[in-house]
Amino acid sequence: MKANNQKWVWIIFALALLAVLIVRLRLLDIPLERDEGDYAINAALLLDGHSLSSPLIMKRFPFIYYIYMLFITLFGHSDAGIHFGLLLANLASAYGIFLLGSRLRDRNSGILAAAFFLLMSLSPDVNGLAANREHFQVLFLVFGAFFLLKAGQRKRYLNYALAGLMMGLSFAVKQNALFFMAWGGLWILAEGHFFQRKKWQAVWAAAGIYSLAALLPFFIILLLYNYAGVFDAFLTKTFYSNSRYLTKLGYSEGVLNFYNHFSPFFYSYTFLFLFAFLPVFIWKKEKGAYRAKTFLLSFAIFSFVSIVPGGHFYPHYFNLIVPAIALAAAAGTLELIKLSEARRARLQGVIVILPMLIMLQPLLAESFYFFRADATQASRVTYEYNPFPEAKAIGRHIKRITSDTSSIMVLGSEPELYFYAKRRPAISAYYMYFLMDGSELARQKQEELIRQAEKEMPEVIVYVGISSSWVSGPESDEHLLDWFNLFLENNRYQLVGVADIFKDRTHYIYGPEARKYKIRSNGFLTLLQRSGQK
Repeated sequence: MKANNQKWVWIIFALALLAVLIVRLRLLDIPLERDEGDYAINAALLLDGHSLSSPLIMKRFPFIYYIYMLFITLFGHSDAGIHFGLLLANLASAYGIFLLGSRLRDRNSGILAAAFFLLMSLSPDVNGLAANREHFQVLFLVFGAFFLLKAGQRKRYLNYALAGLMMGLSFAVKQNALFFMAWGGLWILAEGHFFQRKKWQAVWAAAGIYSLAALLPFFIILLLYNYAGVFDAFLTKTFYSNSRYLTKLGYSEGVLNFYNHFSPFFYSYTFLFLFAFLPVFIWKKEKGAYRAKTFLLSFAIFSFVSIVPGGHFYPHYFNLIVPAIALAAAAGTLELIKLSEARRARLQGVIVILPMLIMLQPLLAESFYFFRADATQASRVTYEYNPFPEAKAIGRHIKRITSDTSSIMVLGSEPELYFYAKRRPAISAYYMYFLMDGSELARQKQEELIRQAEKEMPEVIVYVGISSSWVSGPESDEHLLDWFNLFLENNRYQLVGVADIFKDRTHYIYGPEARKYKIRSNGFLTLLQRSGQK
């Protein structure tokens, strides 16, 4: 196996691509999780004619809504349609990894890095099948990094502008891309001063063009919210609310979260992570190697830093480190193969199977999830007993028993229910755990929900009796729950459906039988409808 022979890397890539297509196409209809449900219902409302000023639209960076709107328009109002859009975005990201790896080292490195990226981004340990914002951040980040490298080699200001625009679009998806924006600017300065010895005027001109292009999407978002007349609400949600979220956990909790969420990912991709460290030690001192190593190392450092704020380390956050790991592991594998060619007799027979071992480890470790689990089982593997399959079933039942003009209310953090039901939300609070943290703002949000519900009088209410949908604690203000009990009594709501969630199955009961049913599990959803409705 010669390092400059491309046949074997194409075989590796083809096998990775085949595995990814099989898994993603087979599980396109995996139920939406709650973050996906949030983006989906906001996108659906915008498609239905609501504007950014609507109280039902969450005031965050809206670019993720526009991405979901595109998927819903092109591929349908369904979880499968959204996940097919994710598949295309994932393949586009892999192409960006190929371009970036090819410029960093050589074509083989790009091909192998794309194969590793496809496998890592599929893992349940990074919520690989969910269309979280990080997947779309990665799409823009890898192309931004590619244009940065290309700009340094071609020395054209257009490439700096394209690099900045890509980083800015990633920031428009989610704000932690600010770290990548900063990294891009620092790289331009470092490359110009230390690697290319440019005049300082040219270096700062390039950095200025990059920065202006990077800030352009943010300025457009500000203009959109200002035009919609909800600029203050956007600032409150984006900066004040998020700042509270970022300072919620302590250092020890953050370390524990990192260990709990990262260790399963590491165990499933151990070889790949270990090989990612090899370029630091064995990348030969060829022309441009030091520059490439510096670029890759700094990219990896800023990738990790971007997931640190808040200390939550949720599994989907780790998607942001996948490109750097895939690129480094590909370079490390190829450098090790190159070294083995000098000691063919003793090492060649072992080294040639390393890329295949790297590929096989996660496929074997997660074979049930990848190849045997159905959509519900795959959801359980990733999210345990969060009620995402049940939200899909209940939502579709609501669609059958209500009219197109009906409004519904979900008491629980399951906005995907609105999307499946295709019914207008009666309240603007899609996450209950923001209302249960015991703060003054949480009490205000509870009062706002109560006013909206009493004004709207939703035809159907879904109560989610699962702790992960509330995340309440001793400090929680239960004013909302006290009001809810009185609201049901005073407005003649009756039980018309139950989803009783057990370890190995969910028991669904609808109609008059639901009122006779006694809930036996610790996790359930109840469906209530106003008397006099069908």
